[in-house]
Amino acid sequence: MSHPITLNGVLKLTLFGAPAIEMEGPGSTGLLTQPQRLALLALLAVPVPGRWVRRDSLLVYLWPDRDTGRARAALRGALHGIRRALGDVLRVRGDDEVSLDPGRMHTDVAEFEAIATMDPERALRLYAGDLLAGFHATTGAEFEEWLTAERLRLRRLAARTAARLAQQNEAAGDLATAADYARRAIHLDPFDEQAHRRLMALLDRAGDTGGALDAFDQLTRMLGQEFQAMPAAETIALASRLRERRPKEPVVRIESVAVLPWNPRSVEPDGDELCDGLTASLTSALARIPRLHVPACGVVRRYRGAEVDPVAVGRELGVDAVLMGQLASAGVAYRVQFELVRVADGRLLLGDARATRLERLAAIPAEIATAVGRSLDVPADELERLDGAGSAQSGAAWVDYVRGQYLFLRAAASGDPGELNRSRELFERALEQDPACAPAVAGLSNYYAVGAARNLLQPFAENFGRTIELSRQATALDPTLAIPHVHFGVKAMYLDGEWEAAGISFRRAVEVEPTYAEGHRFLAIW
Repeated sequence: MSHPITLNGVLKLTLFGAPAIEMEGPGSTGLLTQPQRLALLALLAVPVPGRWVRRDSLLVYLWPDRDTGRARAALRGALHGIRRALGDVLRVRGDDEVSLDPGRMHTDVAEFEAIATMDPERALRLYAGDLLAGFHATTGAEFEEWLTAERLRLRRLAARTAARLAQQNEAAGDLATAADYARRAIHLDPFDEQAHRRLMALLDRAGDTGGALDAFDQLTRMLGQEFQAMPAAETIALASRLRERRPKEPVVRIESVAVLPWNPRSVEPDGDELCDGLTASLTSALARIPRLHVPACGVVRRYRGAEVDPVAVGRELGVDAVLMGQLASAGVAYRVQFELVRVADGRLLLGDARATRLERLAAIPAEIATAVGRSLDVPADELERLDGAGSAQSGAAWVDYVRGQYLFLRAAASGDPGELNRSRELFERALEQDPACAPAVAGLSNYYAVGAARNLLQPFAENFGRTIELSRQATALDPTLAIPHVHFGVKAMYLDGEWEAAGISFRRAVEVEPTYAEGHRFLAIW
């Protein structure tokens, strides 16, 4: 909880972050747990106490669905509740206007706005989070629109305050502190491209040209994800100048990367499933990069759950670099951390950590694969192959697919029909959430193929026909999946006797997904 500023004899109201009230003498802060009264208090207190507000306006914000008589009665009750809880803090003017007494009420928002220019450092300390962070009142859309607009206005003022501090520290020669404030400004207003350029210039002045270019790459990714847009010409020109000045390192070709099994950290109850899913998706995404060899998941599975030396493992596998990752959870949020290590000398080529939510997990493998490709100087046109590698799937559907795939692979190895059926249920649940989740369609086709082949599903022709039908659906959604092409090849080779067509399908499976072992196995059989 943020702490209100103390002023003798005055009630102190904190609205940045979690709301809080500090008062001397009798009174109660219980209204903080009553959404309607807290919303009314915020409307009267922001931007400053003492501003006269018409009662009719308050009715529109707080009780838009009630008739006038009932709404006015509710307002009178709420005002009475504020007086009873906080004392004589309200003023009225005639029958139509009400305000908070500025002599009795002090707010962090009002002080923040008053000193933002004169004392930016103190002002930024006051800004402890968004206005009424996490608060949602059972009011109409009008109040939500007001709250959203005020949050945005105050965030932008805080961003300008942080930018002012960045300029002051830069002028004083403290470039590290200036860069910290520049990052704060970007966090508060991520779409202010001028703030991004300021950070790039500061990092370059401090000798961290690589960090400046990383900041440009992050801006580029954000604009692409949010707006399908590129940075402004001025920003691109700055990045070009920085690249020209950056010392060139000796080129060490990285032609092979092993993706070690990701490790769960405090992820329950599905940490193993999610980590296996991230490992498999990342392996598949990296394998789409031309001329980059990526060992299949089965080759590296023996390192699962082990603390390993990436250099030693890389030498065992005969690869140029090793990519390791961890997934941790905190409530509904996840933290993804990964490192790319060069085997020749143990150098860290790329390392990053990012927070994400369930609905964004599906996009993480393609994002990491793209970052790896950039760090290896893979041409931009080749990185385009990674577009759509999971990023279009809904997060909840992807998680159910991953759980289903985890059980399917266990069942394929153990022959447990219970786990096989449970995998089908998860694939189907994934498709209920996102009918366009192509991996789940392919997973379901695998279920029918294995069930029919093991005589768990009868009759064979009907169930394998379902396999082919689902494979066609999966290919229509994503032609880069290998599983459907393997099924087409199996049908052509074993059921139709069309050997040439079978070979085409198996080669296609290996081409689109080089790390899918079954594609190579059936191509070898053919």
